[in-house]
Amino acid sequence: AVVSTQSTGGRSFSKPLAICVASVQDIPKCVEVASSSSPILPKLLPGGVTVVLPRTPSLNPALNPGFQTVGVRVPDHKFVLDLCAELGAPIALTSANVSNGPNSLSIQDFKEIWSGLDVIVDGGQLLQATGSTVVEITDTSFTVIRPGRDYEKTVRVLSEEHHLENLS
Repeated sequence: AVVSTQSTGGRSFSKPLAICVASVQDIPKCVEVASSSSPILPKLLPGGVTVVLPRTPSLNPALNPGFQTVGVRVPDHKFVLDLCAELGAPIALTSANVSNGPNSLSIQDFKEIWSGLDVIVDGGQLLQATGSTVVEITDTSFTVIRPGRDYEKTVRVLSEEHHLENLS
């Protein structure tokens, strides 16, 4: 399923997939959360942030082989949260579009890749197509890999509230 997810939209295997989980409490099952990061996560998630942390050995080895970290999201979309909770496992995810193409607001926007998908869930029209802010966090610093939704909040929480150095 991981290989299919990457190849359907023409996504390069050098661009790692993120995963989503049902709650902040599920994050340590997938990535190593330093004690200094634990109080930060509930301030950023659920929401429009993907947090990049070291992966645990128990994470599916087919997910991003060769990468020591993985991006984790707790989305703020009820359907996706319910799906993650029902499955009881992380879901590999990517945006619903052709790699490097425009972001999708509806399922019609990625019609050209429907034939490569096993299932399409229509959650209705999205209000915005801004991707999540992707941020790698260490014990003492953070690096914004991609600014997106909740960018200002992310920088404020990490630099002002938790005094991590911004290496972006």
